[in-house]
Amino acid sequence: MPEAINRLSPEFQKAFQANEREDRISTVKVGSALVFFLMPAGTLLDRFVYPDKAPEFLYLRLFCSALVAIFWYLHTTPFGRRHYRYLGLAIPLLPAFFICLMIYVKNGPDSPYYAG
Repeated sequence: MPEAINRLSPEFQKAFQANEREDRISTVKVGSALVFFLMPAGTLLDRFVYPDKAPEFLYLRLFCSALVAIFWYLHTTPFGRRHYRYLGLAIPLLPAFFICLMIYVKNGPDSPYYAG
């Protein structure tokens, strides 16, 4: 089977890579939209679990959404279309980082916040 892959025409390989790039970019755009809208929606959880930190956490959540919006926009530029693989990695890492930061701010690993 690997011999068959090596014998594929360059046109086929180029078309495959173009299709794969478009699929990944569209997936990243959907993921970006989800993070952009759902990260601030987590404020509801903050108000119930840590009402004293809810305003601070809201700023963190909005900052995360702003960063994701930048990456979302970058995917529409020629630079983003060339480096879509690397830029796409930031989309899941940004909310993970900010949620870890919120857990760290409130009791670290002893915080029940991670369960939310």
